[in-house]
Amino acid sequence: MKIMITTTPLQAKPTFTAPIGSLSVINYLRKRSGPDVEIDFFNIDAHRPTFEQTMERIRRFHPDILGISAVVSTAYAFTKKLACAVKKELPGTLIVLGGNLGASAEVLLKKASVDVVVLGEGERPFLNLAKRARTTWETIDFKDTPGLIFLDRSGMLVNTGYGEPLPPDEIWDVDWTDLERDGTVDLYLPVMPLKEKLGKGINRRDARFGNLVETELRTAGLTCAKGCVARCTFCHRWDKGMRHIPVDVIIKRLEHLMGRYNVRAVSMLSESFGVDKVWLDELLEKIKPYNVLWRAGGVRTSTVDPPLIQRMKDAGCYALIYGNETGSRKMLEVMEKKVSLEDNYNAAKWTIEAGLGNMIQLVVGMPGESPETIHETIEYCKFAGCLSPTQDPRMISINFAQALPGTPLYEFGRMRGLIPPGIDAEEEYLLAISDKDAADPITCINFTNYPRLTLLSWSLLIRIEVRHHYVQKFGKAHYFRLLAEDRSISHLSPEMIESINRHGEPTTWLFVKRAACGRVSELLACYPAFFFRMRKLVEPLTLLNILREYGPKAAWQVVKDYLRWLVTSREGPWKFKYRSLRKIVDRELTPLPGDAPQMIPLRKGR
Repeated sequence: MKIMITTTPLQAKPTFTAPIGSLSVINYLRKRSGPDVEIDFFNIDAHRPTFEQTMERIRRFHPDILGISAVVSTAYAFTKKLACAVKKELPGTLIVLGGNLGASAEVLLKKASVDVVVLGEGERPFLNLAKRARTTWETIDFKDTPGLIFLDRSGMLVNTGYGEPLPPDEIWDVDWTDLERDGTVDLYLPVMPLKEKLGKGINRRDARFGNLVETELRTAGLTCAKGCVARCTFCHRWDKGMRHIPVDVIIKRLEHLMGRYNVRAVSMLSESFGVDKVWLDELLEKIKPYNVLWRAGGVRTSTVDPPLIQRMKDAGCYALIYGNETGSRKMLEVMEKKVSLEDNYNAAKWTIEAGLGNMIQLVVGMPGESPETIHETIEYCKFAGCLSPTQDPRMISINFAQALPGTPLYEFGRMRGLIPPGIDAEEEYLLAISDKDAADPITCINFTNYPRLTLLSWSLLIRIEVRHHYVQKFGKAHYFRLLAEDRSISHLSPEMIESINRHGEPTTWLFVKRAACGRVSELLACYPAFFFRMRKLVEPLTLLNILREYGPKAAWQVVKDYLRWLVTSREGPWKFKYRSLRKIVDRELTPLPGDAPQMIPLRKGR
């Protein structure tokens, strides 16, 4: 039997995050399949072959089973194109899809030539499917294999339920030599300056770094858990609950990375890092002797305090990144974050006071978002982003609420008519968001009661307010020295850097010159006072940027929406109570008629 596992392109350029899911499935199959099973890893995301080159390699290998790893729903367009082409040229190949795109199983099975969708964790279901495929290719014969959904002979959905989860010590068990054979080790375990690879939120005045900020280190992502303790209403969940990988297993994997690849800095990969205090205590104790630098993302603000943050720092941590999402109490309720606004304020304050790096991460435009809630978020960002002159006020990640299948946000969109009903309309939406990230202003759905132009302007307004506040607090001279020292975030031109070094700040003439080139992000970074004075015109500025970036047609659509809102469609305040969007969907909105009952568990998430 021949099995090929492929990745799908996730962004415009290959991601630095290793395809852990694909590698884990491959290693699980390799350990438990017979010697007659040949497994090929085709890392399309990393190599970016042309589509003809992609098909040529698949034709040459001629897999019995093609496993497509689509970890995000925005991979739909490529997945459909690939699956349809393979089914046409190799009709005997069984096409199996895994990853979060599987939440759209009905669309994939009926419109995209996929034969089987794996529900949730893929290792066991894929292995069991492969074993059964030795004797039968009829998908209906997989009905007693947990973790699958497919069509029967009459075209009806068959959902076999979720499979049994892996034990914690087998989670994310990968063989890094698969990347050596793939030729992508240096992509995922890069040797580069620390500030370039792990610079997000870094405190460059951290005394521990010394010259390490400029030193080239090999870095890696180290998975330490699967799942999350929260169920944020915009976030898709395949895994129920949370499982921590045993600390001894993590340390063994770290030793392998350090010994074979000379890794000296790692990112702890977890969606809820450190929520298990017993596990965290053991990790801090056992990782400290290795003198490895590490950062943690996905930290919940309700789980930290000053002594714990200091202990993490002593064990090698240099940055803690929290999923703040908002500075509004009301929006925290809608998102079902299960943290308080005070938690967010305290975590930011304690982290910066300890000398660790931090970064603000936001999701704007959830249902119920308003100028009032955005003002609250701005106040939080001004506080959290300007606690110390060691911070960089540009370190704010802002995404729009992107409706992904399998979330209450997506179901809210369907039930409110923002995503039209029916499988054809769902596919049209999936095609529209394909290859788009959550910061894309054109494809994001406007869930608010305000015009799209207002929604899009909030991102710019937040950045303007925070940078101005930073300059007011720490001084113009310090701010421009910071820009000159590190221009990697806003990609300042040599001409702009020279002007700052010569005059202490960019000249007015240079503003005119760079504006003619359309360098918006550079101008926003280098002229904070000007943009603050113009903040009342943030909507026209946003419209001009849309015109420059996306053309007249996109700009006109935004203008028409604004005029329609002014004349006919103005709505009042948020009509629902500010509570979990999940409760609003489950209790206050009417389910759509015609939804297949087999899809309900996928639509609700876990």
